[in-house]
Amino acid sequence: MLSMMLAIILSAGKGAAAEGNLPMPDLKQAMADAAGAALVEVVSTRETDQRPVDGNLFVQAELKILKSSGLTLRTLTVVKKHGGMRPPPGAVKLPPFVSPLKPDSLLAGKQYWILFASPLDERYVQRVVAFWPSDNAGVAKSLTEAIEKDRYLWQPRFSRKTGLTVERLEEPQHKRWRIRMSRGDKLLWEKVIEGSQIKQPYDLWLDVFDHLGGPGAAADIPKDTPILYFTTDRTLQADKEAGIQAGRYWVEYVFDAVSGRLIAETVRAPQPSHVQHCQRSYDIETGRLTVLDIFTMQTNGKAVGAESDNWLRHESRRYDKKTRKLESIRFFRSGPLTPYGPTGWIPVPVPATQPKP
Repeated sequence: MLSMMLAIILSAGKGAAAEGNLPMPDLKQAMADAAGAALVEVVSTRETDQRPVDGNLFVQAELKILKSSGLTLRTLTVVKKHGGMRPPPGAVKLPPFVSPLKPDSLLAGKQYWILFASPLDERYVQRVVAFWPSDNAGVAKSLTEAIEKDRYLWQPRFSRKTGLTVERLEEPQHKRWRIRMSRGDKLLWEKVIEGSQIKQPYDLWLDVFDHLGGPGAAADIPKDTPILYFTTDRTLQADKEAGIQAGRYWVEYVFDAVSGRLIAETVRAPQPSHVQHCQRSYDIETGRLTVLDIFTMQTNGKAVGAESDNWLRHESRRYDKKTRKLESIRFFRSGPLTPYGPTGWIPVPVPATQPKP
């Protein structure tokens, strides 16, 4: 993936030491590309050298947000020199990218106008589209107006890989948030999502499906389909079919990014470690349920060949996408459990009490 290649080559998570092969855009283009705008004050800068442990030599600037609209960051990092093992110069052809910040660009005590980039836009590897000193009169006029009108309220996140822009608007007073997708100036769809969005790296991920596992892997999704993935913290009613009790859960959603049709949803425990309860997968054309996977802890594990009395059972139901009838039910037990989950799934007999499809 392009983003992964950039992360390895440029250490994008720590800024980029390499000079961008594109110039910083002008104000009009920068405002069009941005996900947020702010007037900031640099509280402090600090140089850190992690090259002895294969890290980088970098400068980190802590920011105080004075006024803003949309997506902003409170810390920016710029690499001065790379460490670790890296490909030789010229060994990898870099895609177009912009790195406007230099190690001495942001000075402690000074104020700057900054346009922040979407984490999905691989062109801006430093998460900064452009910046200017606070006394730039033309920039101050344009960005003050943009902030007062809250131009970036929806935090637009443009993905060059898909050509789509996803936006979100939080409505905590209603215990929900809104999400919408567009291509250029055309709105494709908009939805209301119950609960509150989980904030984590790549918390609103827009990419193309590559069949390498991960979100939506159980669904039958054509390769290179643009998909949108996110997680929300919400309350669910009891779901007898999936064995879910009423309560609070984290729910992961995968949507067809163009049509807005739901492809997969996973209900998991409300915690960072991944404890999955069930996953539903849907036909991308009709939206009908095709797979229901249910995960439950069981006892009497020795009877099914498990190493201990407690064992994790995976019940997998398959449905005909045309008739919606249940086609098959299979059961599995997990291999030895690790902190990263089960090491594999081993078939076990269908319980005698289980109704036949």
